[in-house]
Amino acid sequence: MFSSTHRIRKETGGVEESGAAAGGETRGATMGGGYGQMHGDIFHSSPLQHSYSYSSSFVSPSQDASRFRNIQSVPPTVRDIVRLKTLDEEKEEDNDQNIINSCIIEEPVEKLQKPCGPLLSEIDDLVIQEALIVKDIFFVLLGYEGNYIHYSRSYDPYSLDSSIQGPDFKFAKNLDISLKNIARKVSHVGKHYSGLRAFIHLYDNELHGKIVQAFCQAVSECFESYYIVLLDLEKGFLFSNKFNTNILDQVLDEQIANKLDHLYHIALSICTMDRKRATTILASDDSPGFELGLELELEPELNTSTVGAAESNIYTEKAKICKGGLVLKIIQDRMAVYKGDSSSYKFLAGLFDSVSIDYVAMLNRWLVEGLIDDPFDEFMIRIAKLSSKVEAQFRTKSEFYWSELFLIKKDGLLDQFKNFKIQQKILNTGKYLSIFKMCTGLQNFQSLNETFQLVDSLSASDLELKIDKFYERANKMLIKLLFEGYKLGNLIAAYQTSFLLDNSFNVDSFLDTAYSELKRNKYKTAKTALQRQYNEVFKDFKGKMETETSVGTQTNLFGVIKKNQNFRIAIENLYNVIDELMAERDFTMINNNDHYNYKEASNNAREVIEAITSNTKSRGHNDSIDESAFLSVDLSVPLPFPLNLVMVRQTSYQYEIMFKFLFMLKFVSKQGDISWRELKSSKVWINRSFSPKAQKWILRCRNLHSRIRAFVNEVQSYIAYDVIDFNYAKLQSSLNQFEERSFYALPNYSNDHDTFQVFKSNLRGANNSSNSIFDARIDERNLNLSAQHEENSFTVTGLTRSLQRYTTTLLNDSLLTRPETMKCAKEMFNFISLFHNYTMQMKRTLILINHDLQKKFVLKTPEKFDKPMDDASVNRRFDYMEESFFVRYQQFGELLGNFLQTIKTVGENENRKLLDLSDRLEACFPE
Repeated sequence: MFSSTHRIRKETGGVEESGAAAGGETRGATMGGGYGQMHGDIFHSSPLQHSYSYSSSFVSPSQDASRFRNIQSVPPTVRDIVRLKTLDEEKEEDNDQNIINSCIIEEPVEKLQKPCGPLLSEIDDLVIQEALIVKDIFFVLLGYEGNYIHYSRSYDPYSLDSSIQGPDFKFAKNLDISLKNIARKVSHVGKHYSGLRAFIHLYDNELHGKIVQAFCQAVSECFESYYIVLLDLEKGFLFSNKFNTNILDQVLDEQIANKLDHLYHIALSICTMDRKRATTILASDDSPGFELGLELELEPELNTSTVGAAESNIYTEKAKICKGGLVLKIIQDRMAVYKGDSSSYKFLAGLFDSVSIDYVAMLNRWLVEGLIDDPFDEFMIRIAKLSSKVEAQFRTKSEFYWSELFLIKKDGLLDQFKNFKIQQKILNTGKYLSIFKMCTGLQNFQSLNETFQLVDSLSASDLELKIDKFYERANKMLIKLLFEGYKLGNLIAAYQTSFLLDNSFNVDSFLDTAYSELKRNKYKTAKTALQRQYNEVFKDFKGKMETETSVGTQTNLFGVIKKNQNFRIAIENLYNVIDELMAERDFTMINNNDHYNYKEASNNAREVIEAITSNTKSRGHNDSIDESAFLSVDLSVPLPFPLNLVMVRQTSYQYEIMFKFLFMLKFVSKQGDISWRELKSSKVWINRSFSPKAQKWILRCRNLHSRIRAFVNEVQSYIAYDVIDFNYAKLQSSLNQFEERSFYALPNYSNDHDTFQVFKSNLRGANNSSNSIFDARIDERNLNLSAQHEENSFTVTGLTRSLQRYTTTLLNDSLLTRPETMKCAKEMFNFISLFHNYTMQMKRTLILINHDLQKKFVLKTPEKFDKPMDDASVNRRFDYMEESFFVRYQQFGELLGNFLQTIKTVGENENRKLLDLSDRLEACFPE
């Protein structure tokens, strides 16, 4: 059959005016008889000959697009007459001729007069009318006019709009009404065919990407079936007496009409989206897709996805034309509409699978190799296009670079990938593989000898299962790299020592040498000297330590951290940093009554603090405790790649905050030890020549100091044991599980084939045609459950979240994440630091109320102790001592009560761990 059509194509040559030859031959036709009797005269010229003759005149899609653009310049009344070259003329040409070079263009004529067929008003025989109209129908089915069926006036074959939409037809006035109804119904098939043919000529090129080309290929394959159906129908029309228009309509409707209808409307949706994007996104004007001026209506399911204005953000950039996932989404949306029509759904599902072959290949390449093979920007994952300057800045902080390098395109995202968890699994799978290859230097994974099942269809019921398998594989590879290659467990232990003061010997040594500078105002302290003293204590280690880690080397991470740590005095103190941290979080206040109690207690304590502060300022002590250097210490450790992928900036920042807090506790405790030694061993404080009243005051001062030391010790013990050690034990257990599992061999998926088959057999039908409402709820519940277990799963995300959960728990249990608990802690420890300063200052006052001590010290430093020693002056000084001490004693009681009430209320309502500290303090201060 096809060999004969090729022969016909060669014989007929160029494009003819549709229906012209037929019209001329019907002038001498014999009216009457069956269809077979008219074969030799009326139907001598076959419509299919015109089809193949027409198709032979077309060239490549790009040339055809240029033809469509410039076709408006050709006057509609002027036609070119084309004839084939002779054999002698062909010999004179080069060998590399195309079909255009095989034709000679004759001089155009002004107007080609089209012969007319017999008038229907003169034909009374319905059989003859049917025979004549059936021949016209064959022309219509190939997109041409006939003698009695013409293009409507609105159709312009030289307009892209009309070409893509296809022609509408008008019918002869005197045509029998039954024949006209059938002809009108069948003409829609011709309209669809003509529009699809124009669509292929315009869109089948690399500009629109692989997916559109695959769709064009599917349309072309449908055309092959269409031609076979038409040839069979024409054969029946020419040689069968039983052939009639009803049979023609029935065959078309059963075999081809529904398929062409779906393809046609999908093509219209693609063109419509192209047009809308051309008008809303600033794009190149020379793109064929943007030159469409189609005045078409979007289908209802596409109306909600109208593209907005162009956005400059790399994460929301829209495709300039309809391609890739957008095309698949159009098909998918149509599948959803025709889910109840089994034949339509089956055809659309097959079309979706055939068109998405290249998309599936891209997905497999990403999941297996971590590579994006997407030259036309059609895949759901895109590599962020960053300028060289911005990229260089990202590379200096590689954790940010890798977190921003790959992104999910929301534009054209398929229903299978709408869920955020699925998106992250796909994104992280390829990202982890890319990181693994970069760190190990591998170009591919062929040396691992893995066997696994690839994704074979986007609509397969086991798609998510396969994605999970590839995600598991990528996680195992990267976790194995982190624990075996980079000794991640040693890093956490080193952080425990450096930031959480697990071994406090070095910290105590540093406090001994730098105590006086740390006590001073941070704007007056010698910062360089403090950094040098810190480095002398913490960076004094033997052996050459590596500053960068590499796979296969026994890297001393303690040495790396010591080498890279940066100690400084920051501008912001501990409380400013915590205020900023809390400002970024959504803190929920507990009930209003408790908040009122907090407010009342805080107001009482604040009155006492203001009284002391004003009294202190009046005596010349203007430096606020908040400006002290010990509250502004800062320690940071820049980590090398890829350790900073799991020890993310948030986790490192929380380590730094804990270091600030623990260092403050250490310093306050050091202050207490120094002042306590002064109270217990200084010759002034232990002098027995004081009056009974003065000795009683000293005893009270020692008693209050002892209570304060007990409070500090209880808080330190709680933080060290109940918070840090308790949570670190849990973290170590989790890390040990990760490390043990990282030693397992990489999975070989050849053994999972049966699991896949069993899983697939238990899933819903292959067409996913079950109840969508229940399916959505079940899937949502399953995804929520999987999200809850994500942190404990054997994944890089689970590992990162374990570290984040550890540091966040430390901050929560250490009073640092609630405004009321942090406020109580700040007021208490500021008071304690000021009280230790107060006890040191009272030494001079004690000397000035004792005549014997004053005589001894005035000889050494007369400028400080040469003061009046009359009874009135001594009594005035002692009154000040008693008054100032009573205020501080009262203040400690107020602050302690407020502190206990706050942590107990918060503990009962939100954080049960704080009740441990509450129980400790209540046991220590039973009154």
